[in-house]
Amino acid sequence: MSSKKIMSILTVDQISVAYDENQVVNQVSFSLKKGEIGCLLGPSGCGKTTILRAIAGFESLKQGSITLCDAIVSDAKFTMPPEKRNIGMVFQDFALFPHLNIADNIAFGIRHLSKKDKKERVNQLLKLINLGDYGTRYPHELSGGQQQRIALARGLAPKPDLILMDEPFSSMDTELREELAREVRIILKHENITAILVTHDQNEAFAMADNIGVVNNGKLLQWDEGYELYHEPKSLIVADFIGQGVFIDGVMLEDHQIKTTLAIFEGHHIPKEVSVGSKVKVLVRPDDIIHDDCSPRKAKILSRVFRGANNLYTLEMEDGTQLLSLVHSHHNHEVGEELGIVMEFEHMVVFADNQSDK
Repeated sequence: MSSKKIMSILTVDQISVAYDENQVVNQVSFSLKKGEIGCLLGPSGCGKTTILRAIAGFESLKQGSITLCDAIVSDAKFTMPPEKRNIGMVFQDFALFPHLNIADNIAFGIRHLSKKDKKERVNQLLKLINLGDYGTRYPHELSGGQQQRIALARGLAPKPDLILMDEPFSSMDTELREELAREVRIILKHENITAILVTHDQNEAFAMADNIGVVNNGKLLQWDEGYELYHEPKSLIVADFIGQGVFIDGVMLEDHQIKTTLAIFEGHHIPKEVSVGSKVKVLVRPDDIIHDDCSPRKAKILSRVFRGANNLYTLEMEDGTQLLSLVHSHHNHEVGEELGIVMEFEHMVVFADNQSDK
């Protein structure tokens, strides 16, 4: 066994899952070490929840294996029952017992402990989630965010090897989702618990996870830190899904230069398959287009979205190319105005024009 697998709490190795003849997960691999938080990110129906269910033991594998703490819990011939895996689950709907108070909800999975040990563990977790005085209350007396923290505490109570969270914040508004994601990350890190989050929300993923896997059509396209996913996406699909931006057409020149209708740019990360004369797609992010009133280069403002500290402008260049620009909101410009801009491509992302993810 490799040192990587020995160090890993979870190793997902080339797993495939199929319903009859319909393959919904296709050769997915990743691993998590002790205390790491991973995230499966993608649109609805992409296969991310099926991967989570396979890890939990609710789905059998057509191919590959899943190893938990150096023991194979699933392969093509064997599936360990969910109750025999030391895994905690946190669901979208919280799944709290309405007839039990908060302390009893948390204690539900540790009934084998002595009364004293059970009480100590419950009190420890209530304090950890900043709800120390809520033990005698009932779920209906708590807010959605408080209920979700209780659900997490219940999942943590037995000290599982792994916590699985399936869209745990999706019923909440955007601001609360990100706030809870940060809070849950702090709690998981405090307990040194390995965890996987499934979500379609990028900001939630960035706020919580150490590593994020972008899933599309049952394939894991890239497993990386959020920074690399944003600045160094390995495919057009990942680049298009993560963050915001537009693709502009270009042609590869000599000396890593790329000619576009906007300008000739220097490319730093050119795919190996791109040769001189090849057509390329250049990803332009909103933070690549810098507002500068003194710049001689102007773009027409087509639309504006107010985002508090910033405005997101959709701009039209002289040739009709549309770009996005994120500008501090105290620089307030109206739709139809000309906005001075400077293009700064510190992390130019370039793809072959014919690239596809199959």
